[in-house]
Amino acid sequence: MSRISQTLDPFLSSSFSGYDFLLDLGTGDGKHIMDYQAFRDIPKKMGVEVCKYKETFHDSSWEIVTTLKEALSKLPSSGKILVTMLDFIEHLPKEEGVQLLKELEEKATSIFMYTPRGFLEQSVRTHPKLIKSNSAQNHVSGWTEVDFNYLGYTYRIFPDFLDPEGHSHKWDSIAAWKTLEVKI
Repeated sequence: MSRISQTLDPFLSSSFSGYDFLLDLGTGDGKHIMDYQAFRDIPKKMGVEVCKYKETFHDSSWEIVTTLKEALSKLPSSGKILVTMLDFIEHLPKEEGVQLLKELEEKATSIFMYTPRGFLEQSVRTHPKLIKSNSAQNHVSGWTEVDFNYLGYTYRIFPDFLDPEGHSHKWDSIAAWKTLEVKI
């Protein structure tokens, strides 16, 4: 279990239960989402993983797709839908991220994000092996409590950002979430 999931799992378990569908947006191979106990009881799960090695994802309870458009077309029209973006939104330009959130808010019951607080460089210069194997891992935007507050999200700051492997960057991270109406 990664240190991020050890930190977030108790919070997620107490705050996000009783969902019918989970949509997870990611840029990696999907392996870290498997660490979360909070999501195990959600009956239907879909992951959007743009990484070329998504075939390493071996959990039959998940449907994996490679585009957000495909995922949105498969979302149920009713029920409790949770969308997660763990270390995802910073990979989008800010304007695209805001537009994505607005689009997801029309379909989801709850949205949960975890991201570095502010801009944390992750590029071929800082992480050459990671970026060369998966260019979607570039960070192109930074998000703060000001952004999330403006968009109507509740947030919590976590000191000393941890990457999925548990390495501290002496950088804060931020979790942000919004609960919307249940789609009937």
